[in-house]
Amino acid sequence: MILLTKDTMDMDAPAPLVELRGIGKRFGTRFGKRSAAVDVLRAVDLTVHRGRVLAIVGRNGVGKTTLIKSFPGLTRPDAGEIVFDGTSVMGSDA
Repeated sequence: MILLTKDTMDMDAPAPLVELRGIGKRFGTRFGKRSAAVDVLRAVDLTVHRGRVLAIVGRNGVGKTTLIKSFPGLTRPDAGEIVFDGTSVMGSDA
């Protein structure tokens, strides 16, 4: 998965609107030593600034939709923190 942003190196960037910190998501189950689980997202960090353009690009099945669904809470991550406009809404401080 590739995250593309416009003006990512702008030193005058506004405060982040959304921050995903260490997001992890697993689908499936584990049975002792056998596992039918798949790690879809592993420790993903993403910062979205107000007024900026962001594209998430990748092949089928790499976790793009799962990542985007974590923003509004449609898919609850198994690990990590989501910060919206400076307030933790899911994770360590929520």
